[in-house]
Amino acid sequence: MTLEALGNIGEAAGAIAVVVSLVYLITQMRQNTLSIRSATYQSVVGTAAGCNQILTQNKELARLFRVGGENLSELDDDERLQFSFLCMQFFDIFENLYLQYLHGTIDTDYWLPRQRSYLALFSKPGFADRWAECRPNYTEKFGRLIDEGLASIQSDPNAEGVDFLFGQTSPERSRT
Repeated sequence: MTLEALGNIGEAAGAIAVVVSLVYLITQMRQNTLSIRSATYQSVVGTAAGCNQILTQNKELARLFRVGGENLSELDDDERLQFSFLCMQFFDIFENLYLQYLHGTIDTDYWLPRQRSYLALFSKPGFADRWAECRPNYTEKFGRLIDEGLASIQSDPNAEGVDFLFGQTSPERSRT
């Protein structure tokens, strides 16, 4: 075997090794992306579940959530402060969810129903009032998302809402 033939075999082996390495790297990147998306999803769900758990386990907070959402004037000063912090917690969760969606770590199929639910919740008078006060604390892009979503809900009397959270049933639901 000549030196030239050995060189050609070496080049071919090197090219195969490069291809195998690239395939391995692509596979690892896909697995890493899936792991990141899964961890993000779990984190978002866990955070929202934590808020829901607090409301389901604390009757006083659940009342504050319901009454404050409908009419802030029915709350005393301390309750309004508590309701404001509760609202900010929900705004923060929604902004995090939105940013994860923009970065591609949350799928559209997961994002759209949550967007509708949060916007319907924020359209309640107490939440809308707190949003107006808190808006400067959030990014402009997120602010536009909520503002446009609230305007859309207010202009559509048939918009899906969260009335069931406040002990009300929509006409469509009461017929079923």
